[in-house]
Amino acid sequence: MIGLLIWRELTVISRTGGYWMAMAVHIVLLAAVVLIWSDRIPVLDGTFLDQAVAVQTAVLSIVLPWAAVRCGGTDHDGGPALLAATIATRPSRVVLAKCVGLSAALAAIVMSGLPLAILAQQVSALPRLRVPLDMLPLVALSSFAAAVSTATLLWPVNRLARWCVATAATAGAAYWAPSGAISTMVFLGVGLIGSLVVSLSADSSLRYLPDCHAG
Repeated sequence: MIGLLIWRELTVISRTGGYWMAMAVHIVLLAAVVLIWSDRIPVLDGTFLDQAVAVQTAVLSIVLPWAAVRCGGTDHDGGPALLAATIATRPSRVVLAKCVGLSAALAAIVMSGLPLAILAQQVSALPRLRVPLDMLPLVALSSFAAAVSTATLLWPVNRLARWCVATAATAGAAYWAPSGAISTMVFLGVGLIGSLVVSLSADSSLRYLPDCHAG
């Protein structure tokens, strides 16, 4: 059941134009940085790869929450509860599948910038190992963004408020988390624990259908 729900989530996201728009925005902005400022960005410190990763992190802090809130399969009010009632399963399974599916979809957005990261590495004349070391924290950030965005589903607020909260949390985590492998573990740990907590709490918070779906 969980596998089918995850596949459903991925299918719904992949059929949403907003998802591909988010990926395109990520690629275009990162390409602009790599191609226009290949001799380093004047206002940032470090190597050009460091600067490109900093810009990519800032872009993803906005794009990932937007894609998660905008393109999820059950992001309308009462969606998870309605789906759980329809297929006779617990809301926690629906929410957990959403977290996993969103994490995979958001990770694909992050990986879409891999060719440009490799180009930035070559411009900086740094070891090839730097690319996976810099990309791993961003991939892990996608699990954090997915957990936070899914948590906002349990709140009676509109999409704009959900996106603002998820963006603030993701951007704050990206800014304050330590660099390197530690940030990867922090993002993955918080994302995993957050997904489990949100999923388990869904059984109580989504126990009943909203009034608009009752009857």
